[in-house]
Amino acid sequence: MQVKEEKSLDSVIIEQIKKSGELKEKGLISDREFELKKGKLLEKL
Repeated sequence: MQVKEEKSLDSVIIEQIKKSGELKEKGLISDREFELKKGKLLEKL
């Protein structure tokens, strides 16, 4: 039997939103790109 530690989907999505926020803060993506990505991720919750 294989034992695997998995993060919940919610925590993975929240982590992705945080990473997108960091990209926005660094100027690597626009506010609009961030909002679009965040919206798509939140729909999955």
